[in-house]
Amino acid sequence: APVRRPLCRMDGDQLAGRWMQTCDPRLISRPDHFAYGRALPPVKGWYDYRLCYRQSATERLRALQAITWSWRPYKCALAPVRGAQFDAWLGNRTVLFLGDSLSAQAYYSLIWLLGDHVTGQKDLYGRAPGEPVVGETVMDKCQTNVGNEGGWLSSAHLRGGGKLVKVLRHADLFTELRDIRNAFWRPFLEEADVVVLNVGHHYHQLDPTFRKYHELVAGALEQLAARMRPAAKLVFRTTNIGHYNCANATRPLRSRADAWQELTGAKNIYEWRPPQMTRRGANVGVDLFNDKYNWRGPPLFESAWERTARTMPALADRFA
Repeated sequence: APVRRPLCRMDGDQLAGRWMQTCDPRLISRPDHFAYGRALPPVKGWYDYRLCYRQSATERLRALQAITWSWRPYKCALAPVRGAQFDAWLGNRTVLFLGDSLSAQAYYSLIWLLGDHVTGQKDLYGRAPGEPVVGETVMDKCQTNVGNEGGWLSSAHLRGGGKLVKVLRHADLFTELRDIRNAFWRPFLEEADVVVLNVGHHYHQLDPTFRKYHELVAGALEQLAARMRPAAKLVFRTTNIGHYNCANATRPLRSRADAWQELTGAKNIYEWRPPQMTRRGANVGVDLFNDKYNWRGPPLFESAWERTARTMPALADRFA
């Protein structure tokens, strides 16, 4: 008889595992039904490529291959997201997604997975710097602004009274984390019960050598501890490792080593030297062919968030 695995605690027990192809992609007629159990709303905006199968027959075939792969931990099981269970768990609490496009994509994916338990959504404008007019765009469950990531601020309400909030920030986030008092998203942080934070993709624009990364972490965590609700949970989402031409991939890479191999031509695949400022100019040492955007940088430094949070009494027990 098959062994029933316990549900993952998500304390790291889910990291040891392997990718498994769960079905034959030729059997999938509707990628959106396969992934979300329903048709997705029509997409308006700049980034239709986020729903890859809308692009072309070739892209549809690639997407069909890719979505048949799932991560299977060795010692525990990942529970699928079910709208009724999530709605009951959240109750009248608030989850804040704060970060770059990774956070925006997680926000929209969760909304679609929750299905009919999302009662309404809206994009709010006029709150972020540079937005002169205050207002909002209200949508029902059959509409979405995922095509332009909903702008800087969006929210969704659930049947049970819970709320999801998405704050989209790029390089400006690093300045705002140093002094949250002046950040337009401060009120949403202060009311959140769960904060999901990511900062990886745009950091190299400000500090390509990552020399000041630990200073950012220490300052940001101190600010977050001071502004978050005393019982609120802080979840730090690590940065995915991209690689050149990954948009054409049809399946996950087999291992961590394979992923890093795609990013370097060096014999030691885990060796990464930060770009240098020299008389010849900036960013000397960047691998323009394999790792133009220094994808390897953030994963090498992001463990600082956990190490620092564990030393802070105000965050040690509520950081993940």
